[in-house]
Parts: sequence; C-alpha cells; structure tokens
Amino acid sequence: MTNFSCGVQTAFSLSTNLPHRRSRPFRKQASLCTFCIEEEHFHSASSSLSSSTAYPRGKASFSRRVFVGDASFAPGLSLDLPSSELAHLRASRASPNSEVTLLNSRGERAEGVLNATLSSAVITGLPTRCASNISVALCLPRRASRADWAVEKLSEVGASSIVFCGATRSQDVATAKQRRERWTRLAAAAAKQSLAEGIADIQVALSVMDVIAARSFSAVLLCSPAGNPLLQVALGVSLKHALIIVGPEGGFTQEEEEEMVLAGAKRVHLGERRLRVETAAVIAASSVLMARGLIRAEQHRRRADMGQCD
Repeated sequence: MTNFSCGVQTAFSLSTNLPHRRSRPFRKQASLCTFCIEEEHFHSASSSLSSSTAYPRGKASFSRRVFVGDASFAPGLSLDLPSSELAHLRASRASPNSEVTLLNSRGERAEGVLNATLSSAVITGLPTRCASNISVALCLPRRASRADWAVEKLSEVGASSIVFCGATRSQDVATAKQRRERWTRLAAAAAKQSLAEGIADIQVALSVMDVIAARSFSAVLLCSPAGNPLLQVALGVSLKHALIIVGPEGGFTQEEEEEMVLAGAKRVHLGERRLRVETAAVIAASSVLMARGLIRAEQHRRRADMGQCD
C-alpha cells in the first residue's frame, strides 16, 4: 500500500513539470501515473522471465534451415544461396562459419557451413532423405486457398510427398501445374518452421492410378466410407512407404474405387463426419504417422524383452 501511494505522488509531482497541451492534460498525467505504478512490477516480471526455465528456447539447439531449390547435394560442394534465403539469414543475424541445414525440393537434406559473406554454403556431410516416406495423393480442392492450406499442414505433419491428382468429380488439374512452384515455396516455409527432416515433394498427376503405378508402395490406403477404421488397418500393414488417397468432395465413383482396390488399395474411413479434402488428408497423414510410431515402439519393446531373456 505504501509503494502505491508513493508512486502516485511521484507521478503527479513529475507531471506538473512536463509541458503538455491543454486539450489532453489528464491523459498524459494518467499514463505517466500508470507507468510509475507498474514500472516496478514490469522489471520484476521481466527479470523472472529471463531467469526462468519455463520458456526454453527450443530453436537454439537446431541449425537454421535453408531452402536451395532443385540443387543437388554432394560432400564438399559449394552452393550459392538464393537471395530470399540470404536476406533471411542476415535478418536472423547468422554469423559466418555457422552451421546450417540445407533442404532441396526433392526431399533431401544436408548439413553445411556458411562462408564469410553468408552468400554460399559448403556441404559437410552426406545427403539424406526424409525418413517419413508417407505420400499423400489428394484430389484438387475447389478453392486455391484450401490447396495451399493442405500443402502447408501436410508439410508440417511430415508428409514426404504430396500429389494433386484428378478424378471424375474433381477439379481440372491442368491449372495445378502452374501453382506447383508456389506450393514448393509453401512446403519449404512450413518445413523450416516445423523443423522437418526435409521438404515434401510436390507433384501433379492426371489420375490416382498414375500415382499407384509410378512407384511400389508397401501399403495403399484409400479413404472411403465403406472401409474399416484407419488406425485399425494401419496397425496391420507395413508402413515403410505408404500412400494415402483422398478423393474429391463428391467422392470417387464406384468404378474408380474398384479399380484402385484391384490395384491393391485398402479402404479406410476416418469417422462418421463429412470432411473436406484438405482436412481428411491432414487427419489421415497424422493417423498413419501415429500408427507407425506405435509399431516402432512395440518393436523396440519386443527387442528389449528379447535382450533381457538372453
């Protein structure tokens, strides 16, 4: 109580010596009074926050992510950094000879060291690929903003490949090829923000069957109301390199679904609610990654139990 009255008295005594306009004298006196009253509390709060461990700086233990487009990685190779990344490094006060993580549009990553001017980086290790190996093939949403949202969130979740494809009831994918460069930039920004292992590879295909035929997948999961629960199916198949298929807002036709099932796809459903294309894609990818984590945890537990038995 004593500090409060003292602060008020000091504030008004100082305010009488300050020049101010006649139209707003009370506002300036009140603001000065408030500042004097709360100044002591502000300093005590800021000092406690600076010394507290309740807000650890998680980014301090990670090197900066730098996107280098379609560049190839090889040990000892020097890469010139794009102007946008150079501006970001300077704004974040990166120092010469500091370590960075280089990401390209093919889902690869490599560790490097910046030069003295921050304009290039020398690769110091062998390149690696994104370890998630979860591909998502989804039909193009009606609005461009929803497709952008899908790319951003799937990249944050950890999808290694995102393919926009066409179907009988979907939008025309001819316009999607013009937005592939924008989607790559969005995926790169999301990967750097989420500290992902790599940038999702963005592709455009005419149909889902083209995606299935392009690579050999360990499991193909087709989101359909006629399927079994996704987690139940995912826990019983190999998820080494899984493909998730999400149809258009009107759903696949019966002929399209049967064709994919004959190609080896398993029907799965995400619940009773009707979801948008981008929402279903993010939920499915998150569920598959969760199932993979549960499988790996169970395998690790079994190995530990076998080691104790031995």
